[in-house]
Amino acid sequence: MTRAILYARVSSDEQNKGSSPDDQIRRCGEYARTQGFTVVAEIRDDYTGYEFERPGFDKVRQMIAKKEADTLVCLSGDRLARTVFVVGRISSELLRRYRVNLHFVSRGRVDYDSPEGEFIMLMEAVGNQYWGTKAKEVMKNGRRALVQDGIKPGQGPTLYGYAKSGDRKETRE
Repeated sequence: MTRAILYARVSSDEQNKGSSPDDQIRRCGEYARTQGFTVVAEIRDDYTGYEFERPGFDKVRQMIAKKEADTLVCLSGDRLARTVFVVGRISSELLRRYRVNLHFVSRGRVDYDSPEGEFIMLMEAVGNQYWGTKAKEVMKNGRRALVQDGIKPGQGPTLYGYAKSGDRKETRE
């Protein structure tokens, strides 16, 4: 019997709109059923993938260390981690150490044991790191453009130095 932990991660409210943790868990659950896995936990994380230590992933690590699961299922590599460094730590301190199988719904079982498999996993991590960093840059530039156009970024309380007039996208200083 293969015991699987389903893991979902988002780091911003914006991501909740396109691929919420519940949607990720649903898709991971469908994948697990088709593979014949027994789901022992569904863990949702609302934390950056640039960090190894995060609340939900710490639970995953604890369960695996206690040998409560032998398989980890994630939607894709970018939902597991966003940097090569974090993927390397996950590979050495979790997957290899406890002989855990890793599955991505997007591509199936991840081979991290062979030199070719490790290369592919790390190259995917390089891509995830690039696209994550690029997305941050685009968002930063977008916020800067809003401010330059006189639009208060975000909603909520008025920031010091601003006087709010208008609603949502029409908000001006």
